Amino acid sequence: MNVAIIASSVKVDNVKVGAHVSVDLPGISFATTDVGGAGVMGTIAVPTMGQVESTEMAIHTRGLDAGARALYAPGKHRIELLTAQQVFAPNTNDKAVAGKIYVEGRFKSADGGSVEKPNPVEGSVTYEVTRMQEFVDGREVLCVDKENFIYRVNGVDYMAEVRAAVQ
Repeated sequence: MNVAIIASSVKVDNVKVGAHVSVDLPGISFATTDVGGAGVMGTIAVPTMGQVESTEMAIHTRGLDAGARALYAPGKHRIELLTAQQVFAPNTNDKAVAGKIYVEGRFKSADGGSVEKPNPVEGSVTYEVTRMQEFVDGREVLCVDKENFIYRVNGVDYMAEVRAAVQ
């Protein structure tokens, strides 16, 4: 079981962002269709296969520097989050496991923070996510690619039949 993130780093377009950042990872929510009528007690909001709603990711920064402000560049960006996770397993020694999260997204908005002594400037940048791929210990555990109709979890491609039907 994963216990804690020991260390992490963030790169945007292959350039390391400042050392004092945190990331709010994207959530996933499917669009739904309401189903009701005879044989159904009430209404059921049925998730629609492959129709992922707007997905956002935020990078929180500390300080005013060129690296943090580079996140404001408009357009599409590739964001890479590297982690070292402490893993605890009963009756064995703890170990560090590598985690990688790759995100492609477009700059959406920024909060520049506030300047107030003696506090650091804390801001955030939000991206609209079009692709997210996660690896744990070298193994892909999740891939959501909205532009290429891919939704894989632990190696199972849930959209393969849908892609095949329209090609």
